[in-house]
Amino acid sequence: MSISALVFILAFSYFLFSAFKKGPIYGVYAYMLAFYMHPQSKYWGASLPDLRWSLIAAVITLLAMFIRKEKILIFKYKETKLFALFVLFVVIQNAWAISGELQLDYTILVLKYLLLMIILQNVLINPKDFKGFVYVNIIGCGYIAYVAISTHTGGRFEGIGGAGIVSANQLSQHLIAIVTMASYMLLCNLGKAKLLLILLVAMTLKTIMMAESRSAMLALAITGLVSLFFIPNAVKKKFIGYAILGVIAGGIMIGPTIIHRFMNMQTDETGEIQDKSARSRLVIIKAQYEMFKDAPILGHGHKGTLLLSPDYIDIEYRKGNVSSANGLGYKASHNFLMSILVDHGVIGSVFYLLIIYTCLMRIFKLRKIKHTTVEQNDIAVIATGAIMGLFCFMVAGLGSNNKVLEVDIWIYIFVAVMMDWLQKQEDHEAKNDS
Repeated sequence: MSISALVFILAFSYFLFSAFKKGPIYGVYAYMLAFYMHPQSKYWGASLPDLRWSLIAAVITLLAMFIRKEKILIFKYKETKLFALFVLFVVIQNAWAISGELQLDYTILVLKYLLLMIILQNVLINPKDFKGFVYVNIIGCGYIAYVAISTHTGGRFEGIGGAGIVSANQLSQHLIAIVTMASYMLLCNLGKAKLLLILLVAMTLKTIMMAESRSAMLALAITGLVSLFFIPNAVKKKFIGYAILGVIAGGIMIGPTIIHRFMNMQTDETGEIQDKSARSRLVIIKAQYEMFKDAPILGHGHKGTLLLSPDYIDIEYRKGNVSSANGLGYKASHNFLMSILVDHGVIGSVFYLLIIYTCLMRIFKLRKIKHTTVEQNDIAVIATGAIMGLFCFMVAGLGSNNKVLEVDIWIYIFVAVMMDWLQKQEDHEAKNDS
C-alpha cells in the first residue's frame, strides 16, 4: 500500500470515528477528504477497497447527527427550501426530458446535493466549525496544488480527479471559490496558522494559473474589484494590504501562455474573435437562445444543449467533440445561465436563480448586523468571503458551465448558518442590554 493510500485510509477512519465521539462535523471532514483526494481516480486508489467513500461519509454523518442532535433541521433556510423546489421540478422533468438516462443521473445528483445541504445546516454550528470548514477545503485545494506543482510538465493542468472537477475549467472554478473564501480568512485572528493559510492560498493560486482558465481568471479580477465595495469595517487596512499582495502575486504567476490565450480573444480585421474556442462561446449562446425559445417554460432536460447541438450549431464548431454512433458531433454548453434556461426553462431557472440571489443579497444584511467581539468580527469576515466566493464562481460560470459542480451548494448553506449565528449573537446581546 502506498503512503498516499495509507494516509487516506487512516485519516478517513479517524474522521468517521470522531463523528460519533467529537461531533458530526468530522463526518463532513471525511466527505471532503474523499472529495479532494478521490482515491477512485488515483493510481494509489487501486490498493484500496472499491467503495463509495463519499456515500459512506454521508451515511456516517447522518447517523452521528441523529445520535447527537435532538432536532434535525430540514428546511430552515430559504436556500434549502428553494433548492428543494428545484429538485422537485427536476424529478418531474423526467416525464419529458430528451434523455431519460441523463435526466435520471442529474436527478440523483441534485437529490444528493439536497441531502448534503441538510447535513451541512445541521453540523455547522459554531465558529470552530465555520473556520474548520474553510480550513479543510483550502487544505484539500492545497493537496491538488501539490499534485499539480509536483507532477505537471506543461500545457493546461487538468485531469486531477473526479467529483466534477476533471477539466481545467471545472477545477479552476472550484478553486477560485475556495481561494476567495480562504483569502478572507487571512483577515481573521488565526495566530501562527495564518502562515500555513498563506502558503495554501499561494499554491492554489498557482494551480489556477496552471489550469489557464480565462473565465476563472477574469472572474477573480472582477471579484477583486467588486469586493472593494464590501470591505468589512474592522479589517479595512488589512484588506488593502492583502489585496495589493494578491495583485502582485497574481502578476508574477501569470505566464506567457496565459497572456497568449487572452490575446487570442482580440478581434481581427473583420471583427471576428481570433481564438476559435472563445468565438464558439458566442455561437453556442446564440444557439442556446433558439433552443430556449422551443421550450421556454419547461425546458429540455439535463444536457439539453449537448443533445440538441447537431440541430442548432454548425458542424465547424462541433468537430472533434463527443460523437454518437451516427457520427454526429456534439457541443456542450459553456455558460451556466444559458444551461439552466435550456435545460430547465423558466420554472427551474427561477428556483435556482433565486437561490443565488438570496445568498448574494445576504451581504447587505450582513453589513447591518452589529459585531462587538473579535469572534463575531471573524465570522462576519468569513461570511463576506464566502459570498464573494460564490459571486466569483457565478461570474466564471458565464464563460464555462459549472452547473454540476457542488461548491456553490456548500456555500449557500455555509453563508446561511453563519448569518444565523451572527444574528443570534446580536439578538442575545440586545436582550441582555435591555
